[in-house]
Amino acid sequence: MRTNGGTRRRLLRSLTLVTALAVSLAGTPTAIAADSSVQAEYTPIASVHPEPATPAPLLSNGNWILFRGTHFYKGDYVQVGKSRLIFQTDGNLVLYDEVGFPRWASGTHRRGQEAIFQHDGNLVVYVSRGDPFVSRTNGFPNLQLSVRADGSLQIYDSSNGRVRWSTWTAH
Repeated sequence: MRTNGGTRRRLLRSLTLVTALAVSLAGTPTAIAADSSVQAEYTPIASVHPEPATPAPLLSNGNWILFRGTHFYKGDYVQVGKSRLIFQTDGNLVLYDEVGFPRWASGTHRRGQEAIFQHDGNLVVYVSRGDPFVSRTNGFPNLQLSVRADGSLQIYDSSNGRVRWSTWTAH
């Protein structure tokens, strides 16, 4: 009995020592949460490839507007506020939040070749094999793709504001 109690005490002391050491090296959780750099927002930048005669991305009311005929090649991105949409080198189109957490992804990693906001209104990630990602928004006039500062991505009708496709909206 005495051996078990002694072993438990030594284990408890060791655990307490390791925890105290980890906290002293990392700082307290409240100190980490209070670090304002964790909540930084993205500088508005658009690095994509519009087709000839397709307007360049437009920064409007703090959101990026992309027009039909805009291509994303691997490494291309659009960022503003709490949103960074990037066509990653692994072939996945991903929307990240302001702290680098993925909010939405096309699910095309290891297969995606190019992402296009097509002239028919569809956002499509073309893949080397299997099914592509398709927003299923073709056939609606006046559609625009918006990378929004609030952390969401939308395809909407610019004539009436009706959203035809969207990732979840930021909380």
